[in-house]
Amino acid sequence: MERFIFYKILPINSAIGFIEQILTNEYQLNRDLVSKSIRPLQSYVSHLKNNLYAVVEYPYVDKVSRDSYYFYFSSKRDEFHRDSIKISFFNEKITKGQFRSAKQSLRLCKRYLGFLVIRPTFPKIIGRSVINKSALNNNGFIHCYAHVPASVNSIKFSAVGFPHSSQDSETMTCAETTIWALMEYFGNKYPEYLPILPSKINKILSSFTVERLLPSKGLTAGQISYALKEIGFGVKLYSKNAYSGEFLDLLKIYVESGIPTVAVIQNKAGIAHAQNIIGRRRPIDDEIDNIQPAIDIGLNSTLSYFESLKLDYVFIDDNQPPYMVTKLETPSSFYNNTKWENCNITNIIVPLYHKIYLEGGEARRFAVSIISRFNSRTQFFTNENIIIRTFLASSRSYKDYIAKDKQVNPFIKNMFLSTTMAKFIWVIEISNKVLLKNNSCSGMLVLDSTEPQTSRDEIIIGVIGNYYFSNNMFKIVKLNVPLQPLNCYSGNLN
Repeated sequence: MERFIFYKILPINSAIGFIEQILTNEYQLNRDLVSKSIRPLQSYVSHLKNNLYAVVEYPYVDKVSRDSYYFYFSSKRDEFHRDSIKISFFNEKITKGQFRSAKQSLRLCKRYLGFLVIRPTFPKIIGRSVINKSALNNNGFIHCYAHVPASVNSIKFSAVGFPHSSQDSETMTCAETTIWALMEYFGNKYPEYLPILPSKINKILSSFTVERLLPSKGLTAGQISYALKEIGFGVKLYSKNAYSGEFLDLLKIYVESGIPTVAVIQNKAGIAHAQNIIGRRRPIDDEIDNIQPAIDIGLNSTLSYFESLKLDYVFIDDNQPPYMVTKLETPSSFYNNTKWENCNITNIIVPLYHKIYLEGGEARRFAVSIISRFNSRTQFFTNENIIIRTFLASSRSYKDYIAKDKQVNPFIKNMFLSTTMAKFIWVIEISNKVLLKNNSCSGMLVLDSTEPQTSRDEIIIGVIGNYYFSNNMFKIVKLNVPLQPLNCYSGNLN
């Protein structure tokens, strides 16, 4: 018997009612289960702008839910559905005819804001999604994102955002969805990695456990780290107990590096949960004015850390719609449930490129020592408060930024672009309160991420004001023309 895919274009709020009809008529659900299933969809849609239009597609074959179906649900006694529903979002009213017009295809691509899969694991129906942040009511943040291939009505699109899914509580709990989302991001952004399906995650972890993994009871921080290590990352696991006061600063450094970082949160009520942290809010002027000094660098000058700003950060939480925003000190504040109160981040898991050996904390400490010794030799900073921002960047992207910045002195630009660098570098931008308010900096240090022995006093290249130095602190050249303020690097978070 032939099966036909049908599409319907509706305002976003009307789409919910139409999906209720599909759940009732096509999936034959009773009224109570339809009501329970629609509730998380309503919560999800409430975070989106109400002027969006939705293309509802049914039946839809989703790779993640089909993998869970054949790997687990098909073996159960009760009958489970295979087909999903797909909702695609556009920022203006569209028509079916536009999908069959070559002239309209470019316009559709510009209006496309991502998709959401409704999977048949009732009532936990929120499957994988990739939503452009411009579709959100509150989108005043910067974050890392990937371009994920998608299609609507047989036309190819690219969904721009960070992957998200809720847990189905049997094959995918918070830990598995966290791993899946990370690999969906990395696999669509970098050629070194591939997206991963739930069955693959289970297979990787089966060699790490002495008991069965299905139905899933969740994973420990050690198991999450093991899975990411087996996939190919040079994983670094940080514990709050071991790193105490530096703990959240390390998390901020890695998020600033555009690395989606896994946070494990816990409280005394028994909550243990995993989240991805993928971005932050931009600082406002008052926050920059109130930044506190951390280090004395001599000549009545001090140094402050950008990480000391208590900004809101962007969370991907599988119990919530994507892009929840709150402070790192209160990672569960968006839960309306008392059992989630007083959660704290106890561990962070950083999926690093396997050739990165220098850690974030060590890179920052090394940079501070360089700046202090530089100031003692040149007396460049007098009665000043400087601010440093530490992050990883790919050398290719950072050189591209230097090449395109018109403010960079031609001599320095040439030296940067002709210097050999590792695939990833640590960059320490040097700024002050006035410059930082304008998203500018007055210098930078570039460190080798493959060299953990910072005692060697080696840097790749550095520029502070009108001073240029490379290789080590013994070669410092004073330029005739001072470096103009540069735009802060924005290649990690956009």
